[in-house]
Order: sequence, then structure tokens, then C-alpha cells
Amino acid sequence: MLSFIKNLFKKEEEKDWLEPLFDHIEIVKKKNLEVPFRIFEIKKSGFLIKVEGLFAFVPFSLMPWKYQNYDQWNAVLPSLKKRVFHGTIAKVTRKEGETGVNRVFVDASKVNFDKPELSDSETYKGIIFQKTDFGIFVDIGHHFAWQYGSIRGLIHRTNFPSSEFIHNYHIGKIVEVKMIERSQKGLLLKFAGNNYNLETYVGKIVQTKVIKVNKKPLSFLVEDQYHAQMPMKNIYGENIYLIKNLMKYFTNDEIIECEVINYNTLNGYLSLKFLPKNNTGYDWNSQEIQDYIGKTVQAYVYRSVYYGATLMVDNKYRAMVTNDIPTRKRILNQMKDGTTIECVVLSANTECGIFIVDANALKPKVKQKLKYKLKKRLNAETFEENAVENIEENVVENIETNED
Repeated sequence: MLSFIKNLFKKEEEKDWLEPLFDHIEIVKKKNLEVPFRIFEIKKSGFLIKVEGLFAFVPFSLMPWKYQNYDQWNAVLPSLKKRVFHGTIAKVTRKEGETGVNRVFVDASKVNFDKPELSDSETYKGIIFQKTDFGIFVDIGHHFAWQYGSIRGLIHRTNFPSSEFIHNYHIGKIVEVKMIERSQKGLLLKFAGNNYNLETYVGKIVQTKVIKVNKKPLSFLVEDQYHAQMPMKNIYGENIYLIKNLMKYFTNDEIIECEVINYNTLNGYLSLKFLPKNNTGYDWNSQEIQDYIGKTVQAYVYRSVYYGATLMVDNKYRAMVTNDIPTRKRILNQMKDGTTIECVVLSANTECGIFIVDANALKPKVKQKLKYKLKKRLNAETFEENAVENIEENVVENIETNED
């Protein structure tokens, strides 16, 4: 009973102080005066705001600028709540009877903003409000406390070192950016990054962490702070085939040694050259390595889930089947993990830190295959068995080499 009486008096008190405020807000509306307001919280289609001592509502469509959807407005909300905006009273609805509700609607769409002077040498703080397949959209209006309204720009994916890079940044994250250019289409931005001292890394050997997620492109992190890319073109010369195959066996969080060969001022990324021989733990110019050439050794098959099989010699040196005979590689890829075979070491690639080998176990049984091919070529139902034997030696190597 006591609480009921308190609530009754409370309603009467609210009525006493609310009525003058609504009377005042109606006068403001009639005079079309501009009033300040603060954003209180976000709703489905607009913002709950505080204006002239009353709660009011401003739809997204009547804000000073437009975003495409709720999520984009929500991304910048924490920054907007700290600022004062201005608008006019669009509509006032007074309650009718005990069940009615007083409502105030604000229009902030008629505000005119000046354009700021932007410089490509300055660093601006912006809020990521949209991610697309071709890049990230950032609003640097946040940097100016929204006094110039929304200032949106695009960080194009061509400024990213890999497609994985975009996943490191979420909607609502505040990032530092620089302007590349300003055109009629809008601003083109780049990450300011921490790239002022990157030139000091060029030529250095650095510890690099591999970031590998399933079959997605590889990305790299130097000294746990600098993102990096590993270009392939015009870097490795004739060893590019071996390097690509070695990179297939990288594992997530693996630490490798690389040489920094360049840096990108647009995205603040280092460019790396993989140094496979530095990552083997062995001196590939030593006599011990040279002594393997021409020897018959034991090698076991090591299989990767995604990329097939490779070989390990004496359980410590990586080896690859000679690329001269494609058939050998196909047979190797069909072998089970851990299978041991005898191999002949043909050569040692000291730059890549890997043996090139061949093995009898990798030679195909070509006799039946040869008969089939000869029948097809000669278009004959039968032919002499010794005919095959006589020419087999001359064509086996040709069949193996050109089978693909």
C-alpha cells in the first residue's frame, strides 16, 4: 500500500516537471530553432537521444549523414556518444489519457559541414565501418570529433599483402591511416602502420612466424610485430620450383629464417626471401653433404594432408624426386606415410638445402602399359611379343618423360 502511494505521488511529480518541458519543446518547434542533443543509445531504426532535458528519437534517415545499415551505425556508436550534435524538432506528440505517451522527434539532416584540409603526410584515426571483398572502409570523421561530419575512405585490398590480412581487422576497430589521394570518387587510404623504421630491416636475416590457416594463402609476422609478404617472381631463379614445394610443408606458428629484401610504404609490410638452407640446421656446403652425391641411401616417405609426399634421407635431410621424370613423382604421391625406399642421391641443391634423388621403387612397370600404347598406335589386334622386347628399351624413357 505504501509503495502504491509513493508511485502515485511520483507520477504526479513527473507530470509537474514534464509538462513545462514539453511546452518549451513545442515553442522551440514552432520557432524552428536549432537545439543540441546527445546520443543515449541505439535502436533498430535510429537513436534514443537527450534534448532539452527530454528523451527524444532521431531516425537514421534524419542523421547528418547516412550509412547503409544498423551495423555500420553501431560501429561508430561509441565515438558518437561522446559528442554533441544539433538539429531541429521535427515532431512532438502529446499523450492522450492515462495510456498515452509523450514523443519528440528530431531532424538533424539539415546540418552543413565544412570540408577539412587533409594532407598525405598526416596520420588520422578512423573507425572501420564496413568490410568488403575489395577492401576496408574507414570513417576518419572520428579523428575530428565529427565536426566535419562523416569523412569516409577506402583502403583497397591491393594495399594488403594477402587476403588473410583483412581478417585481422573487425568492424568498429579504430585504426591509424594516411591519405593516398582524394578524388571525386572519394578518399583512397592506406594503413599508417609502424613503417617509419622498416628501411632499417632491409638486408637483415630475421626470425619469421608462419601464419597458415587450412588452404588459405600464407601470411607472415616478423619479430611478432611486422606483417610481411613473400613474393616469388624474380627472386629465386631456377630454384623457384623447389622453394614453392618446400613452402607447402610450412606449419602454422612455425619459425623460419628469412632475409628482408624490401618494404611497402603503402601498407607497412616487409617483403621476405625464404632461406631454406638456414632452416635445416646443417651446413650444405660441407664435405659431409657432398659425400652423399652418388650414394644409395635409405629414405622414408613423409606425407602432407594437402600436398602429397616428399622424402627424408637418413631421417634428417629433406629430398625431392628429380623433376625430369613426372611418372616418378606420381608414384611417390601414392605411397603410404613412413614407407622406406632406397634412393640414389643425384645432386645437392645448396641454396635450398635439399637433395635431388631417384629410386628404382619409383620406376613404373611399363611393359603392360607399353603393349597397350603400341596396339593403339599400330591399330593391330596382335603383334609379336619379341617386337615389344626389342623396342622397349628405346621408348621406355620417352613414355615416362612425356606421359603427362
